[in-house]
Amino acid sequence: MENLSAVAPPPASELVSRQDLQQRLPMLFPSPSSLEWELRQHLDEYISGGAVFQISRRFFFHPPTFERIALSIAARRAKARRTSSG
Repeated sequence: MENLSAVAPPPASELVSRQDLQQRLPMLFPSPSSLEWELRQHLDEYISGGAVFQISRRFFFHPPTFERIALSIAARRAKARRTSSG
């Protein structure tokens, strides 16, 4: 049996498609390609954090959790840039 996370998943009614996610977070992902790049780079982190779910070969997203993780990733990037340039 698979080891499930201690955090309960959100209700299925709160999950959205990739297109809906990008439309809900245009400030973070102004285009579909920017969201695609983010997912290629950090998909495992989003899955581990409970923001991305795969159901019947399709990916679904929990917008509030996805946004929280995206901002955490952005803060890490900003900190890394600051320390590498200073």
